[in-house]
Order: sequence, then structure tokens, then C-alpha cells
Amino acid sequence: MQLAKLFNFFMALANLKPEPYKQGFEIFGIEIRFYAIIILSGAVLATTYGYLRFAKKLNMSSDLVLEGLAFGLLFGIIGARLYYVLFEHEGLNSFWDIINPRSGGLAIHGAIFATAIYIPVYCKIKKIDILILVEIAVPLFMFAQVVGRWGNFMNQEAFGPLIDSIGGLTKENIQATAIAGNGTITNPYILPDEILLAQRTFMHKCLMPDFIVNQMYIEDGWILLNGETIYISGYYHPTFLYESMMNLAFVIFMLVGRKHIKKYYIGDSLGIYLIAYGFVRFIIEILRTDPLTIGNTNIKIAQVMSILFILLGLALLILRRVFKYRLIPCHEMFYEDGHTMMLTDVTPKEEEVEEKEEDKKDTDTPNDENV
Repeated sequence: MQLAKLFNFFMALANLKPEPYKQGFEIFGIEIRFYAIIILSGAVLATTYGYLRFAKKLNMSSDLVLEGLAFGLLFGIIGARLYYVLFEHEGLNSFWDIINPRSGGLAIHGAIFATAIYIPVYCKIKKIDILILVEIAVPLFMFAQVVGRWGNFMNQEAFGPLIDSIGGLTKENIQATAIAGNGTITNPYILPDEILLAQRTFMHKCLMPDFIVNQMYIEDGWILLNGETIYISGYYHPTFLYESMMNLAFVIFMLVGRKHIKKYYIGDSLGIYLIAYGFVRFIIEILRTDPLTIGNTNIKIAQVMSILFILLGLALLILRRVFKYRLIPCHEMFYEDGHTMMLTDVTPKEEEVEEKEEDKKDTDTPNDENV
């Protein structure tokens, strides 16, 4: 037992400063980023599940789904990029710099706003019931976010604060333990081995596997101490993981809830999403070290948007019940036969209603012979 602990100790020492994963690869001289692959994979997986599980049964064709996905991704990426450069425009020297996502910088809130504009227009053109499409798409959009956050993991970005393993990091105690012989802080400052080992131990106690622990060693990470930015090579909190797991919990709640909760109505997932993601992102932004802020203030844009999302989500859920707008249970729509999401189609139930109305008209019409 003691030998095993000793072996693990030396193995941990050997991995104190691991090399990060490669961010991509080249095909015929073209660089392909894992970030892009992961985001596209999340969107494709979510769309495939949504089509096979729900949309196909409700008479939506695969051509419409593929077309909707292609344009949705395009508008989503454009929205995410424009939203980012709206608040972070340093180093942008041309129009290409603004629209080029490969130069870095995409914001999920921009993708949300772009999608919110795109879906109603697409539904209007293609004659799709927007409420049903929204109910199908919203949990899957959140699932795509669950997968997409792992793109940040590959890029070593959107991380949280330095893991505090020495009882309160201050400029003074960092300086006191500086490796440099003169006691000054190097740039970036490399934490001593005992602190790095303590950070890894903390992450393992949180049940994080080695591949996540290793990738969260950030060579050019930074923290704010007494209002001053200090660059420190060490282990940082994987906020991408925290957000991904919280989002996944809400995805499961929406998919399971609308099957078993009687008063979970078509379209309710939109309100639940706004509340859930608003809550998740507000919490995560407390930890994030690279947030977008309003001007030169310390007000985090994502937290402002989170509060607005929560208020809007509550309003949607409450007002539709007050005004009783299309209170169709999700279980009835998705798990019973005879429904469609295409406005040009007629369901068997609708046909029966029409036949009864025609029979009633024929009965009420006076017979010429009896006049």
C-alpha cells in the first residue's frame, strides 16, 4: 500500500508540468482546429437526435432539417462573432478581422440572439409550427453547448481562477516562495513543485481524470492580485467543465420533464432554458478570468445578460399560463400519434373534425323537396 502511494507520488511529480494537447492538425496545408470539429460535432449530434426522435415522427423531412442546420450554423457563427467584436474590438484593423472567427473570439450570447432571429423567419418561409420546433430545438441547442464547451478545453481558454492550494494566494506569499534567487516574481511566475503537486491533488480529490488535470496546467495563465495582473504558470479551475456539466443536468431535466410532467407545455423549454442558462452563466462568470466587460467598468456583460435571460424566461412561463396560449402538453404532442409540425399537413384528428363539421352542415342544410 505504501509502495503504491510512493509510486503515485513520483508519477505525479513527473506530470507536474504536462504538455498541452495540440489544438488541431493540417490537411493539404489547411489547419483544422479541434475547436471547430467539437462545435460542429455537438450541433450534428443534437440535430440528428432531434430529427430521429421527434421531427421525423411529426412529418418534418430530412431535407428541411439539413437545410435548417446549415443556415442555422452559419447565422449562429456570424452572430457569435459580431457579438464578441462589439465588446472586444482591439486589434481589429479590417473588415476581414471583424468577421473572421479564426482570429479568435466567439460569444454564445451572439449565437443565441442570431438563432432567435433566424428560427421565426425559417419557420415562416417553410411553414413549420414554430412552437413545436422551438420545443424540439431548445434542449438540443443546450446539448450542443454541453459538447461545444470542450472546444475551450482543447484551446486552454475560458478557464477560471488559479487553484488555491496554499491557504490564500497573495502577492506577498507568492513573492516569498519565488523560485528566483532574488525573490522577485518572474513573468510568468512558475509555482514551486510542492504547490503544483497540491493543486493536482486537489483536482484528483474532485474526481477529475488526468486528461483534464493535465490540460488545466496553463503556462500563460493570469490572476488579479490587488488590482494587478500577475502571470502565473499553474493549474486553473476548469470552468468549461463546470458549465458543461450544469448544462447537461438541465438538458436531462427538460427531456425527462416534458415526458412525465403533465403541465409541461409545448414551448416551455424556451423559458426553462433562459432561466437555466442565465443561472449557470451568472455563476460561471464569477469564476471566469477573461470576461467581456462594459467599457472600462468591471461590469460583466454575460452577467447582465444572465439576469435579463432569467427575467424573460420567468415572464414567458407565467404569461402564457395567464393568457392560456396554446397549452398543449409535450407528452401529447411527442408521445401520441396523429400530430404534425408542418402547417401545410392535416393530421388524422383534424380530418375527423373536418368530416364531422361537413356532416353537420349537410344535416343542417334544408332539403329542396321539403321547402
